[in-house]
Amino acid sequence: MKTIKTFSLAVTNLALVFSGFSVAMTIDANAQEVKQRQAVAAVAQRYRGCEYISSTKCKKLFVDEETYQQVVEQYDSVGKYTNHLIRVGNDGDYGLIDSTGKVVLPLEYDFYSSSSSDYGVPEQVVIIHKDDQYGLLNRLGEIVLPLEYDRIKKIDAEADYFYVLNKKDKYGLANKYGKVLLPAVYDDISSQFYVSGGVLKKNEKFSLIDTQGKIVSPMDYDSFKSLDDGLLLVSVEERFGVVDQQGHIVVPLKYQEISSFDNNIAHAQLEGKWGLIDTSGKVLVPFEYDDIEGFDSDSYAVQQKGKWGVIKPNGTIVIPLKYTEIRNMHDGLIRVGSDYKVGFINYQNEVVLPIMYEDISRFDDGKVGVLIKGETFEVDRTGQRVE
Repeated sequence: MKTIKTFSLAVTNLALVFSGFSVAMTIDANAQEVKQRQAVAAVAQRYRGCEYISSTKCKKLFVDEETYQQVVEQYDSVGKYTNHLIRVGNDGDYGLIDSTGKVVLPLEYDFYSSSSSDYGVPEQVVIIHKDDQYGLLNRLGEIVLPLEYDRIKKIDAEADYFYVLNKKDKYGLANKYGKVLLPAVYDDISSQFYVSGGVLKKNEKFSLIDTQGKIVSPMDYDSFKSLDDGLLLVSVEERFGVVDQQGHIVVPLKYQEISSFDNNIAHAQLEGKWGLIDTSGKVLVPFEYDDIEGFDSDSYAVQQKGKWGVIKPNGTIVIPLKYTEIRNMHDGLIRVGSDYKVGFINYQNEVVLPIMYEDISRFDDGKVGVLIKGETFEVDRTGQRVE
């Protein structure tokens, strides 16, 4: 019996040990959970306040600690607008208060702007939105542009920024302070501004404006196209020329066509004949050719009386105008044709393969496919047939 009692007592003691261990584990787990909650609460308390800035900096926006606490309790969203104004929001509607918590702008708007522009300086106005209408709000909390536009879009110039105003499918322009430079009466305004201005479109006509919204072009243009170096290709009554961004005429508006400039050179057509001009309007090659095309980076294919050749930009003929077909193969060879036959020459105008084939392909691994008298085979650079 003593042995049994001793065993029973041992089991009881062991049970108590496990029970105590279990209780200890439970208490330990609860303590850990409490610590985690306290840590989360501490983090929340630490970051509670203005969005994107520390609570310490946020508090400095208010007259005292009490006002700060009241504001962060009252609003869902609190953020710095300026050093003297705070943007606050509830249920997706935003407004402004001052450092005392006084409402400066009712909570009725959406804000669409970052705190700084692309130039590292504070923006002067922000875009605000209410009931599908847009306006501009300045840094004092004043609505400087009424909410009467269907859309407002910020556009960057190379040294400043502007706001394009859209109202009933018409466009206007405001400067960075929200001042209207151009009323919303234009069909389009270029989304890209240049150093000195941009382009307007109204009644299918184009005009140039400066950064103050003043029209600087001496006339309205029927078309315009941006070129390199800040130049614009323009036309009036199907005559083309080139102007700079101030509207000064660089190339007279007298040409029937002007290609895009490449290395400051373009081919132009005057009274049905083609020549070459540069971006200053200087004529490099007289207007005496029936057609002209770019050939390579430093020469042009030209046609006269049905015959093609190649010239340099100064007019020097490098391949005589005696071929009915000419094509740069970009491998040091030029495909030329005459009387429905084709062959190859090089840039020194030396014959590589005589003009005797009905068709000819491109050299590959020293061989080229040819067609002659209905038969297709390959030849090498000497014209010898290879199998």
